[in-house]
Amino acid sequence: MTAFTPKGDNPFNPGAGRQPPLLAGRDDELALFKNEFGRMRRMNQGFAAVMYAPRGMGKTVLMERLHDDLDDTDAAFVVTRPNRNNEIPMSDLARLLPAASPPADKRSAKKQGGFSAGVRAAVSVTETWSRSGEDRRVMFEQSLKQACANRPAVLVIDEAHRLQDGDHVELLNMAQEVTKRGQFLFVLTGTPGLVRSFSDEATFADRFKKISLKMLSEDAAMAALREPLAKGGIAIETDTLRHVVRPSQLLPLFHPTMGQSVVGSRHHAWCQPLNRRTRAGGGGRRQWRADGLLQGAVRGSLQ
Repeated sequence: MTAFTPKGDNPFNPGAGRQPPLLAGRDDELALFKNEFGRMRRMNQGFAAVMYAPRGMGKTVLMERLHDDLDDTDAAFVVTRPNRNNEIPMSDLARLLPAASPPADKRSAKKQGGFSAGVRAAVSVTETWSRSGEDRRVMFEQSLKQACANRPAVLVIDEAHRLQDGDHVELLNMAQEVTKRGQFLFVLTGTPGLVRSFSDEATFADRFKKISLKMLSEDAAMAALREPLAKGGIAIETDTLRHVVRPSQLLPLFHPTMGQSVVGSRHHAWCQPLNRRTRAGGGGRRQWRADGLLQGAVRGSLQ
């Protein structure tokens, strides 16, 4: 089996929000969202959630994987985040609405309503939720209700803890109205401070599901490295792998960086092949013993 090369088939691509080769330890959360999506289709009633965790826990990656898994459905799926002014562009929100040719004149646009399909293309790129005004937000809400009566829509606002004061509450209010009788799945993601920002709003206590992403187990962290490496013919002893993942403090953000270091170590002379072959997979795959130098390389890559 062909081995990885650092510039060729390395499956690890470090970077915040980038998809890892294996999404380990998040099966329950992914299943929850997919089950809610299915229930939403059957019951014509939406779902709102706030998912929170410290940085590096894989919130963005989880939502992107959900997007991939729902790609073969007819859902409108939008992932957005606050801009440099901590505001949500209305042009991103308008992508939830059905695309259509803009009306021929302003009179036609007025008849169709502010954010209906006919004027989706006319939304200014500079317009934001914060600055759009109450009338425009109400128009968008009504248009989204109408759209979700016929087709499911998913809106994920990533890094929602950066939103301007009050915007997260208004967006959740909007989502609550649409989810009552529409196929709308709405998710705010952010750091733990996001969910605490709702604590002063007593009426919000039971209006959305709180989802806390927990630290990965050691087994899940090891699987995030072991399985992609195994596909390239690199197997690492369990004890060595356990020592390799510990510097990451089990944060998913660091696993691609660690995997990249392990792949690189495969080509160093101090990473020696064992005399035995692995049973799993056969095909002459060798098992490689990484000594303390490998662990040092991984620690160095995390600094």
